[in-house]
Amino acid sequence: MSTPVLIIILVLLLGIGLFFYKHCHHTTIAGDTEKLRATIQQIFKEAEKSPLSQNRLIKELKQKFHVNEKVALTIISKARRENIINVVDGNCTLAE
Repeated sequence: MSTPVLIIILVLLLGIGLFFYKHCHHTTIAGDTEKLRATIQQIFKEAEKSPLSQNRLIKELKQKFHVNEKVALTIISKARRENIINVVDGNCTLAE
């Protein structure tokens, strides 16, 4: 095989590996309920107010987990299903 073909194959394999790494990282975040609960409680504690806007919670989750907005919304839906937070009219509160 020639050198350009090997370089192209190597770049493709690297891209596929990076894709699967990011996918596994995002599923790990959403799958670890205790870490998610602790992080959300920490966000509310740092905000020092109970009704937190959903936009601010998305922003904080993006910073804490280093993810994009779509993944942050997925994390919020996971938190709602696990009864960690309640969302009413764009305001989020901790579920008791």
